[in-house]
Amino acid sequence: MTSLKKIFEQYYAPNKFLQFNKNIALYHYIKGLAVNSQSVNIIFEGIKSKGAIHPDDFIAYLHKIGFKTWEDLLAFITAVDKTSFNYNPIKDILFPKPPDIQYNCKVSSSRLWQDIRQTGFKVPPLKIDIGDDPYYYLVPDNKVMELIRACPSNKFQYIADSRDCDDFARILEGWFSEQNLGNVAIGTLHTGLKFHDGSVEDHAMCWLMTEQNKLWMIEPQNDDYCWEWGKAINWPHVIDLIPSRMSI
Repeated sequence: MTSLKKIFEQYYAPNKFLQFNKNIALYHYIKGLAVNSQSVNIIFEGIKSKGAIHPDDFIAYLHKIGFKTWEDLLAFITAVDKTSFNYNPIKDILFPKPPDIQYNCKVSSSRLWQDIRQTGFKVPPLKIDIGDDPYYYLVPDNKVMELIRACPSNKFQYIADSRDCDDFARILEGWFSEQNLGNVAIGTLHTGLKFHDGSVEDHAMCWLMTEQNKLWMIEPQNDDYCWEWGKAINWPHVIDLIPSRMSI
């Protein structure tokens, strides 16, 4: 059996601009193998409109809808009868809707700033972004992890400069905005990660505020790395968040 990655690896590109062209080439390659274009269009739904999607994300999607190997995919695109195939559109995999949560508690932006400071979070010197909406909805405390797990930002491949930490933070915030939830109390944190060996790395991640005024730190690239401010940092080798040298 041949892995999908082995077939797709020739279509990897170093940045999103070149990736668009590579994905078009991948589409035409698979289309050329198909009995008819309908089968390929089913698989590639959403890919052409989001042309810079990384092949690793596409492979993850194919795995989730049942294509574990290249032979699995080839059998489908060369088959005449597609009636037994049940699939979910790729946009529902890569861009799922947030959980159905009732946001009942809202505060003004000035009150949100005040509540964040009362958690002991040092603003400044640590720098966070809050938008200019007149009010923000706080996240129910019992829904924090459900919300973090549902976020699609960690499904994307890291690409230096073109999709790095600040881009991942924007993906997470954009996920809310796309669902008309742009005024949920979540935003970007600019910080420095201090490691056990004393080294420091400038970083962008996210923060989230709950109804019980608990401030959460969220790493959009890995939903395992999240914790409530004031408690132990849930991130291997990171011992502290310090002011980012980029924001001084």
